[in-house]
Amino acid sequence: MIQSTPKLLKDDNLENLAEFVTKDGKYTPFVNTVTLYYPNDILKEITVVDTPGVNDSNQLRDRVTKEWIAKTNANIYITYANQAMDGVDIEFIDNFLLSVPKEQKLTVVNKIDAINGIDGLNDYIDELFMDESLKNREILTTKENLVAISGLGALIDRMLESRGFDKLSLDLQFYAKQ
Repeated sequence: MIQSTPKLLKDDNLENLAEFVTKDGKYTPFVNTVTLYYPNDILKEITVVDTPGVNDSNQLRDRVTKEWIAKTNANIYITYANQAMDGVDIEFIDNFLLSVPKEQKLTVVNKIDAINGIDGLNDYIDELFMDESLKNREILTTKENLVAISGLGALIDRMLESRGFDKLSLDLQFYAKQ
C-alpha cells in the first residue's frame, strides 16, 4: 500500500541528496518534492524550482515540469551547446515559453567546453543571435538574456586550485568563469 500522507525528512547532509533526486537514487521513485533551504535574505521571497525536464521517459517527471512552468513568473531555460536551439528546444519554447515576457526569460547554454576555443564560442553565439526564428520568438533578444557556462571547466578550475596549481590557461579560464 502506498502512503498518501507526505513524509518529511530533514537531513543536513547534502551528500545524501543524490539518493533522493538522481536517476539511480535509491528513493527517487518515491520522491515528489525536495525542498532545500539556504539562509539568505535575497531568497526569502523567491522559490527556485529545478524541474526534472521534459521528454523524460518517466511521465510523472515530465508532467511535473510542465505544471511548474505554468506557475512561474520567470524561467531559466537550459540547453546544451552541441544542440542548442535545435528542433526539440524550439518545440518546447513554442509550447511553454512564448507567453513568458522576454524580460523574464534567461537562456543558459551549458557545456560550452564542447565548442572549440573562444573564437568558436563567439561565432556560435553570433549565429544564435542572427537566427530569425529565435528573434521572432524573443528568446535571445540581448546578450544579457544568454549565459554560457561550462560545468566541466568550473570543476577543473576548482580542482586545480584546491591542489595548489596555477590558474588555468586563458581558454580554460574563459570556460570556467562562464
